[in-house]
Amino acid sequence: MTPHPYRFGIGGLPGSFRELREHVRRYDELGFDFVSKGDHIGGLSPFPLLAAAAAASERLRLRTYVLNTCFWNPALLARDAATLDQISGGRLELGLGSGTVKSEFEAADIPWRYLDARIGQLRQTLVSVRQALADQDQEPRPVQRPIPMLVGAMSRRGLAVAAEFAEVIAFGAVRHKPGHPPGTLTAATAEETDVLVAATRRDAGSRPFESDVLLQRVELGKDPLAAARAFVEGEQDPDDPMVLAESPCVLFARTAADAAAEIERRRERWGFTSMTTFAPSSDALAAVARELR
Repeated sequence: MTPHPYRFGIGGLPGSFRELREHVRRYDELGFDFVSKGDHIGGLSPFPLLAAAAAASERLRLRTYVLNTCFWNPALLARDAATLDQISGGRLELGLGSGTVKSEFEAADIPWRYLDARIGQLRQTLVSVRQALADQDQEPRPVQRPIPMLVGAMSRRGLAVAAEFAEVIAFGAVRHKPGHPPGTLTAATAEETDVLVAATRRDAGSRPFESDVLLQRVELGKDPLAAARAFVEGEQDPDDPMVLAESPCVLFARTAADAAAEIERRRERWGFTSMTTFAPSSDALAAVARELR
């Protein structure tokens, strides 16, 4: 199997068109491959924001990272996905997830359901949207046939759905914190990631997929353990800095070359070739990308 090339992207975009245009153009100049937008009540709507990003760059790909499928009707989602793919010239990567924050369901007046039911709806939505977008009579017509599908998860059941359907499997690298309200997250350990990646590979069998990981922070210029201690400082229920420093959810290193070597080790261990981080870490990740390229 030919290995996937490295790809790098930024999640989160500003709201004003002027700021968004400046940010997107800068990410383009820094050599990033995609921009992405999440799907949260109280945040900006993903499809209009990504459409504006498409107008600011003719190269960057556009990810929903990820839509809460419990908030979306499949037919309307297929319409919006096809519209964005059409107006961007075929640059959409449609990312879906099961939703994790109970308070957002309450704010949207949508019944909260436990994980099995939400994973079941994720699977059903994936099937329905894929079929709709593949239909030759679909209007509006997407440019890409098929539009690449991404599934974001870090539960065994969610990753099993990803292994069955997704062109990109996005490992969230954080997990629910036991004994806390739904949506309270903690760093996934390296050992937990070993288990989940191995199970996902078994589930996928010979079906190829790209592996993405969400980096909560990329930081250069510090010892990794010192950076992890600073990252959790002030939190009420902090992660163990040693565990965090080794977790795939962050990338701390003294130099860009050290970080690039760490990414190579993670590719060997977990298969990650696509990396997403947030705007405050854009310069650091761009420096690491230059080392790898």
